[in-house]
Amino acid sequence: MKVTLRWLRELLEGDLEPDEIVDRLTGAGLEVEAVEEIGRELEAVRVAEAVRLEPHPGSARWEVCFLRDGGPELCRVVRPAGELGVGRRFALARAGTRLPTGSTVEARDVEGMRSEGIVCRAADLGFGDEGGGPLELPEDAPVGTSLAELFGLRDTVLEVSVTPNRGDCLSVLGLARELCALTGARLRKRRSVAAARPPGPGPFSVRIDAADACRRYAARLVEEVSVGPAPLWMQWRLAAVGLRPVNNVVDVTNYVMVELGQPLHAFDYDRLPRPSIVVRYAGARSAFSGLDGREYVLEPEDLAITTGEEIVALAGILGGLRTAIEPSTRRILLESAWFDPVRVRKTAKRLGLLTESSYRFERGVDIGGTVTALERAVELLGREIPGSHPTGAAVDVQVGDTRPAPVRVRLEKVRDLLGLPVDRGRVVGILRRLGVTVQGGGRGALSVVPPTYRSDLTREIDFVEEVARVAGYEEIPTSLPRCEITRGEDTPLRRKVKELRALLAHLGWNETMTLPFASESTNARFRFLAPGGALPVRLRNPLVAEQNEMRMSLVPGLLDAVRWNLHQGESSVALFAFGRVYWAGSDGFHERTQLGGVLRGEIPAEGLVGRRAAEFADLKGTTELVCGPALGSLRWEAATCAALHPGLGAEIRAGSRLVGVLGAVHPLVLEAWEIPHPCWVFEIDVEFLVGYGRERRFRDLPRFPAVVRDFAIVVPDRFASAEVLEFVRSRSHPWVEDVRVFDEYRGAPVPAGKKGLAYSVTYRSEERTLTDEEVNAVHEELVRALTERFGVELRR
Repeated sequence: MKVTLRWLRELLEGDLEPDEIVDRLTGAGLEVEAVEEIGRELEAVRVAEAVRLEPHPGSARWEVCFLRDGGPELCRVVRPAGELGVGRRFALARAGTRLPTGSTVEARDVEGMRSEGIVCRAADLGFGDEGGGPLELPEDAPVGTSLAELFGLRDTVLEVSVTPNRGDCLSVLGLARELCALTGARLRKRRSVAAARPPGPGPFSVRIDAADACRRYAARLVEEVSVGPAPLWMQWRLAAVGLRPVNNVVDVTNYVMVELGQPLHAFDYDRLPRPSIVVRYAGARSAFSGLDGREYVLEPEDLAITTGEEIVALAGILGGLRTAIEPSTRRILLESAWFDPVRVRKTAKRLGLLTESSYRFERGVDIGGTVTALERAVELLGREIPGSHPTGAAVDVQVGDTRPAPVRVRLEKVRDLLGLPVDRGRVVGILRRLGVTVQGGGRGALSVVPPTYRSDLTREIDFVEEVARVAGYEEIPTSLPRCEITRGEDTPLRRKVKELRALLAHLGWNETMTLPFASESTNARFRFLAPGGALPVRLRNPLVAEQNEMRMSLVPGLLDAVRWNLHQGESSVALFAFGRVYWAGSDGFHERTQLGGVLRGEIPAEGLVGRRAAEFADLKGTTELVCGPALGSLRWEAATCAALHPGLGAEIRAGSRLVGVLGAVHPLVLEAWEIPHPCWVFEIDVEFLVGYGRERRFRDLPRFPAVVRDFAIVVPDRFASAEVLEFVRSRSHPWVEDVRVFDEYRGAPVPAGKKGLAYSVTYRSEERTLTDEEVNAVHEELVRALTERFGVELRR
C-alpha cells in the first residue's frame, strides 16, 4: 500500500513528521518498507503562456511557439502545427531540465529551427499515456509558478506492508486512523454524508438475490457528466500510489478507493440494458467481456452484477466492456457495495485476475462506509466536472444486520497475557482510540463492539493484541522464561530401540527416516503386521493429495529411499528405520512402533575379502539377531503376503500372533518403484520384543570337547527347514548341544521339485569325553527317527 504524506496529512490534524510516522507504523506491525521523495524535478517545470505562434520556415508540419514563463526571455519551442494556441497555458521545461521520468530536456534542431525546450505531456511528468498531447493548465494558473508549488506535487511516498488481516489499512483513511490511535492525533472533521433513501420508485432499482455474498449495495445516478482528463493534482497522486490515470470519472472512483478503502465502479447509465441492478450468482456458465478487452467464462457460483438477465460486471473484480465509461458518456451510475471476501477471492484466483478492487474486497472492506464513499465520489465529481449533478438520493439496499456483535474482554486476561499493569481506564482509552465502542460490562470485564471497518476483531484475544500494539510492544517487560530441566523418561521401549539401533549400526546398516504418510494404493498393498480387519487412518487435510492416509508399514518409505539412492548411483544399500504405523479398528485408533529394513545389492564376502550378492540368509540372520532373546519363543512360517516374492518370504510368529515379516519384494512391486530385482526387506514389531530383556547368564567353559556330525536329506521344495530343527530340539537328548542348517542345494542329482538340506548337530557331555562309537549310535538313532517322522530320504 502506497500513500503520500500530503494526502495523509489532509486527514490528520497536526503535522506528523515522516520519521515519526515510519517508527509508529512499523512498531505497530505495519512495516514501512520504503520512503521516496517525489516531485523534486517539477520545481524546474513552470507554468508558461503561449504569446506568439509563427509558421515554421522549412515545413508546414511544424510551427514555432514563443512562451513566457517569467524569465527574462521568451522560450522558443517547435511543436506540430495546431497543437498550441495563443493565450493558453502549458507546462514548460527548458533545456537542461531533468524530468521525473529520468530523462533530461535538450535543445535540438527541428528541420533547421532551434527548439529550446518542450511543452510537457502528462507522460513527461511521470503519468498518463505516451500518446497524449500537451498538458493544458487552468487559465488562472500564475505564469512562472513551478508545477510543484502550484499543485502541491512535491511530496513523500510511503510504501506500507499491510498484513492480510488488516484490509482496513489499505487506504489513506485507514492509515490515518492507525496513526490517531498510536499517537493521539485526531482526524479532521469531514462533511456529513447525505442520508440514503431506501429502494423504491426512481430512475433505477436495486435488488440483491445473493444475500450470503452481497450484504449491502448502494448506487447513485449522476447526470450532465463531461468525460475528460482529471485535474493534474489528482492524476499526480494516483500515479504516485501506482495507479494509471484514465479519465476524470474513473480517476475519481480510484481516488476514493485509495482514500477511503472502498472500491467503486461507474457504469455508463445509458448503455445499461435496463435501469435495474440485480446482484446474483451467474447461475450457469456464461461469457463475460471485461474492461480489459478479454473474454471470461463465468461459473455458476461466480457473483455477478446484472440488469436482470445480462451480466454487466464481475462483482468486486472487474467491470464490463459494454458499460465502460467513454468520451460520449453523459450519465453514470456509481456503485458502492460489500461483497464476501471468500467469494471474490475464489473467482479472482480461478480467472487469474488481480485488480486493485479484488485485492481490497478479498481482505474485507468497511460495510459501514459504503454510502460515505459513494457520496465522497459524488462530491469530487461535482467539484471537478462543472455542471454534473446527482439525481435524487443514493439507493442503499442492506440484507440482514450489518452491525458487529459485542465481545466480552476480561481485564484480568489482558494483564495475564501481556504482563503489563494496565488498568481499566487505560484499556478503555486505547480501545476507543481504535474506534471500538465500549458499552460497559460486568466487574472486571468490558463489553466492546468493534467498528465496521475492523472485521478482524471478533474474539477477546484480538482486542488484547490491539491493546499491546497501541501501548507498544516495547512496554512488555523482558524476562527469561522459567524452564525446568528434567531427564526424559527412559522407558523400556526407548532402551530397546537404542539397543537395536546400535546393533544394526555395528552390522553395517544405515539408519534413515521416512514420513508417516502413504497413498491408498500403498496401504492396500503393504499391510505386513496390521491385524485382520484393520482399516487405514485417513487424513482430512493431507500435505500431498496422493498421500492422504497414515502409513500401515515402514517398507514403502524404505523403498523410496532405495530408489533415491539408485538415482544417485548407489546400487548397494542396507537401510533401517524406526517409526510408528497406524490403523483403525472397531475399538478405535492404534499405533505401534516397528523396525523396518531393506537390503539390496552386494555385501562384504566372508573374511571381508571381495563382495557378493545379498541373499535371504543374510536377511534372516539379521532378523534373528534383532529378535535376540525372543528368538527361542518364535516360529518361522512361509509368508503369504502379496507384496513379497512367492516362496522367498517368511513370517515370524509368537503363537498365533504375527510379529515380523521378511523376504524378497515381489518383482511387480519393484517395477512400480523402478528398483531392479532382487530387494530384501523385513519389518518387526519392536514393542513385542520389549518384553524379552537381554538377561545375562554365565556358566563355566566346557571342560570336554564337542563332536560334530552332519546329515543331509532330500525334501520337497516347499519343505520348511525349521521343522527339522524343532524336531531335533524337542527330543531333548542330554548330549545334543546345538543343531543348525548350513546348506541348501538344488540341482543334479537332486530330482526336480525337491531340494537338499544339510544339517550339523553338535554333541557334548558335561561329564566326560564322548567316544565316536557313542556319538555315532545316538546320531544314527536321531537320523532314523527324523526320516520316519517326515518321510524324507537321506542324501548320500
